[in-house]
Amino acid sequence: MKKCIYCNTELIRAELHTSSELTPVIKKEKAFALDFFRSSSDFAPYVCSKCGFIAFFLDIPEIFSDENY
Repeated sequence: MKKCIYCNTELIRAELHTSSELTPVIKKEKAFALDFFRSSSDFAPYVCSKCGFIAFFLDIPEIFSDENY
């Protein structure tokens, strides 16, 4: 369970809608184009229903670990 860093309320997973059909992803800065799928991750916004804080969390945070960077 993810908690708000400001008021400790449980964060609610939301959806990010874009103006195109492409889903945004977070990509490692130093990754090569041919390695895109192993160097990127989908992400989702989480919203605090009490204070309105928004945080984004990666689906695969391990791709940013030191050993994978």
